[in-house]
Amino acid sequence: LKQFRELPVKGCRELTFCNGGHMFACCLGISISVYSTYDYNAQTGFQNILSVSGHLSPVKRVLFSPDDSIMYSCGMDGNVWGWNVMNPQNPRIDDINMLNKPTSYTGMVAEFSTKDGDKEKRWNRVAVCGTENYFVELSWQEDVKDSYAVKNIVLGDDPRDCITCLALSKSKKYLFAGTSGGNILSYDWPLDSEKPLNRVYRAHQYKTSAGAGGSVDIRGITSMEISHDDSYLFSTAEDGTVFVIG
Repeated sequence: LKQFRELPVKGCRELTFCNGGHMFACCLGISISVYSTYDYNAQTGFQNILSVSGHLSPVKRVLFSPDDSIMYSCGMDGNVWGWNVMNPQNPRIDDINMLNKPTSYTGMVAEFSTKDGDKEKRWNRVAVCGTENYFVELSWQEDVKDSYAVKNIVLGDDPRDCITCLALSKSKKYLFAGTSGGNILSYDWPLDSEKPLNRVYRAHQYKTSAGAGGSVDIRGITSMEISHDDSYLFSTAEDGTVFVIG
């Protein structure tokens, strides 16, 4: 392997490519910069086609809609925002907004509206997780302002049950949640059923470290990804291992 191109961006903790591969988003603190992969100059680098800011705390996750026209973001300020990538002069979509100040969102997955024959599903669903040992499913109708919570799932007070990341199957039937204790939880999607939890996988060992004020920080699963055919789920964790579910 050799370096192909370089983009001098400092402080980027999250980078996401769009579905078509012609754009990628960099999370830089409370702002998001979107670059074009087609327009590259040796002196200036990739062309910046959009820069947005609206979060009050660092952005942790960015997603693109299937047609790459809309970008969604969640942050440590407990806010979920929608951004119109095709309208850089006025990108923020006020109809797509969910604020929950008491918590901090660290992960997000989404199911977007799709056409089903002659009928079109006019709603979108998003699941977000945070640092308060619960995660929530949000929903909103297109052209209707404000989103609302469909389902809250509380996992208890054990810090090992804190959700650290989420992954949604391509079939939109199952949601996987990784925890700081190293477990992977499998849920039915959407979450509005009575008993959505399907299975618990004991995947990784968690690591502990001394936190502020004598507390103990527990760190487990860091990321998860599902193959395009839904055959495998890959997860990584702080223990330095990769776990595969097939």
